[in-house]
Amino acid sequence: MKKPFGFAASAVIVAAVGITSAAAAQLTASPPDPGQERTAVYAAEVQRLAESCTFVDNGLNVQALDEAAKVDENTALAAAKRFIGSSRAATAEKVTMALARLTDAHGQGVPVWIVTFHGVEMPRNGKPGRNQYVNADVHVMIDANTGEAIEMIAGKRGQ
Repeated sequence: MKKPFGFAASAVIVAAVGITSAAAAQLTASPPDPGQERTAVYAAEVQRLAESCTFVDNGLNVQALDEAAKVDENTALAAAKRFIGSSRAATAEKVTMALARLTDAHGQGVPVWIVTFHGVEMPRNGKPGRNQYVNADVHVMIDANTGEAIEMIAGKRGQ
């Protein structure tokens, strides 16, 4: 008895990409949970920020948050844009977000959304000179329970 064409074609495709038929069935049977994907993205961003010179040099400790946030990411993003100004936020090359616990040098911790606007032109601190602006990553901390902007720090791009 001949096998249907569809079966043979799918077997060839599965074999060509190196997936067993059991694994292929699992992929089609259970799509990935978007919440798990987002959690992994947040975890990677928390790790990046925890190692960032901008946070470390300012005595700020960033850790993964182990509690639910009352403020969703869209509300946090809108609050961060209001805080730095929507026109400045619009110039960002990209925006990343992380849900984290931010602890200061005194041990005071708060659950926050850290909204990072990458590649934003910011006024330079210090003596007036020829170039009054610097291209920076701007981190806006939004209280994850109230939606209030807590703090903003800017640092060299990628740090």
